[in-house]
Amino acid sequence: MERIAFAARRHRLALAIITGLSLIFIACVSVNAQPTSDDLPPLPPSCVFPSTCYVDQSNDADEADGTVVHPFRKFINGMALAREWGLRRNSVGEVIVMPGHYAATGVYTYPTTITAPSGNVVLEGFPALRGDAACPWGSRDCNRCVPDVVAAFNRLRSHGDILGFRMGDEPPPRWGPGSLFAKHWQGLTRIAAGDGRTFVIAQDDAVIDGAGWSVFTVVNFGSRDPTGLRYRSNRLNPELPFEWTPPPASDIAYKTVLLHPENEHPGSPQALGELMLIGAGHEIYLYDMADPAHPQRLGPPDPQAVGGVGPILVRPNRSASSVAMAKLADGRYLIVAASSDARPLDFYISHAAGDLLHYSNFDRWHPGELVDMPDQKYGWDTFQALNLVTECGTGKLYLIATGNLDKTSSTWSDLIGGCLFGKPCYPDGEDWASLYEIDMADASNVRLTKVAEFHAYCTFETWGQLPKCESNPALCLANVHQCNFDAAAGVYVDPTGRLILYASEHDNDGPIASGESEGSVKMMEFRETPHGSCETIDDAWIELFEHDNFRGQGRMIDYRDRHLENYAEYHQIGLEYFGDQASSARWCIPEGWGYRMFEHSNYGGVMLTVSTHNGGYGELPDMNLGDFDFNDLISSSMWVELSNETQRLEGEVIIK
Repeated sequence: MERIAFAARRHRLALAIITGLSLIFIACVSVNAQPTSDDLPPLPPSCVFPSTCYVDQSNDADEADGTVVHPFRKFINGMALAREWGLRRNSVGEVIVMPGHYAATGVYTYPTTITAPSGNVVLEGFPALRGDAACPWGSRDCNRCVPDVVAAFNRLRSHGDILGFRMGDEPPPRWGPGSLFAKHWQGLTRIAAGDGRTFVIAQDDAVIDGAGWSVFTVVNFGSRDPTGLRYRSNRLNPELPFEWTPPPASDIAYKTVLLHPENEHPGSPQALGELMLIGAGHEIYLYDMADPAHPQRLGPPDPQAVGGVGPILVRPNRSASSVAMAKLADGRYLIVAASSDARPLDFYISHAAGDLLHYSNFDRWHPGELVDMPDQKYGWDTFQALNLVTECGTGKLYLIATGNLDKTSSTWSDLIGGCLFGKPCYPDGEDWASLYEIDMADASNVRLTKVAEFHAYCTFETWGQLPKCESNPALCLANVHQCNFDAAAGVYVDPTGRLILYASEHDNDGPIASGESEGSVKMMEFRETPHGSCETIDDAWIELFEHDNFRGQGRMIDYRDRHLENYAEYHQIGLEYFGDQASSARWCIPEGWGYRMFEHSNYGGVMLTVSTHNGGYGELPDMNLGDFDFNDLISSSMWVELSNETQRLEGEVIIK
């Protein structure tokens, strides 16, 4: 018995020593007291062991002195919590601990998985990744859905409408020699609320009081209709080609917002109704854009941050080069954040419906997980921008990623010359957008499936055709390239649910208005065609293509802009030297109207008129009409009102 008693005493002594050493160790690694059952928060009611529980350990509150409570204040680590819960509940399982989003203490880690002896991870009540498909355009915190996202994406025009905005007096920096590689536009978004005229474009290393800042600039497209619909080109002029036409004075950058004095490379933002998400450095910010002239940052109090408001997410080990945001069907919010190379992606979900400020990272997705389509040119690449879109009816979420891909350079002279003269720095680079469907592979892993891709063209081939190119080739080259998906690009959904993609150049080397010293910023608007809704003549349009079957360069002619180009003389100015080039066409024209095309300038020669029986969409894949050859013949054109089918001009062919 004495041996047994001695062994028991020795065992208790060893246990006491081990316990003491453990307490010393714990005291060394934490300034907080050792956790007890009373200190620990109750198990979330949705967690029923054995199962998987996602436990959010965000900060309880801010201290009165402005400091932030340590994310793990009430327990030393997640293992202690899991062990304590396991003892309490007399069962086992796996607990995934979600750290707090604050970084003021310098302590921030990604979700820690703690595995108990057995059990699986399931977050009971975790929402299916379905977006809010009932949200009308102009809502406070969500975007309009798109009917059949894949079909809409596949209808995007390969050649966009020419846009631009003036620099204004306020937005820095003033680009100059030696700054091409440091200061440039890097992301844009159109605010899906208000009058639809507000644009935001992000910029790196803006010099303010001698220091470099990450900023975003607010642009007002004041010349455009306040309807939220597509802008159409704002650089049409009957006396000048678009390369030399500056945007109207009312389409101008007028407000610069400071993000951070050290966090460089602000990424591509996304608007969500009146809100806007944008990343810079390792931080992600949320702004209220209801009053575009006075953007308000939303987030936790932070005396050290701009305006005393901090970021909603901090990613110490990852940048926030591009971010995307969507409202889910259950009222929570989904954020997708990518580093500068878009590898990997982090998926965050808000803690509760309507909670815009608190998020947990529930998955890190790597490109190796992509479900790819072998017939597509690209799977996953180094994308510059990400945007989330919701599909009407199904609520499916889609991710649209954009970038300038397949970049090569044959010589240093090509590389340097291209950059200096406004061309892409990699002459062979191509502008692409890719579409991915998002769903859950299982309870905790996101699945991305490649479903479509789109090759956009930011350049119109006018070199050698503009007389001014002969005397000033550098300026001519600078004005040929209207956008670059490696600069800024973003997706927008209009009030009718149509998908639109915008892209800008890196620089501000667009046409200079008379009396101004700063160049404008060139952009393009890529919108869906065809669409069959043309109830009035103001909705009418026709698109001419360089080759048959709607291939090659396209020229969009809107009825509303009929006086803004010289359509009587294609060869001289009108349609950017598209004379004798059209080989196919598609159009949307209401009943009683048509579009008449002529063989010669000033409405001469053989005539061809297109219209539709009942109004709406029509197309002509090949303009060779049997013995009546109209391929590469169009030199002028006009909109005409056809009171009835019998009122034809001599020699005219009308196609319906």
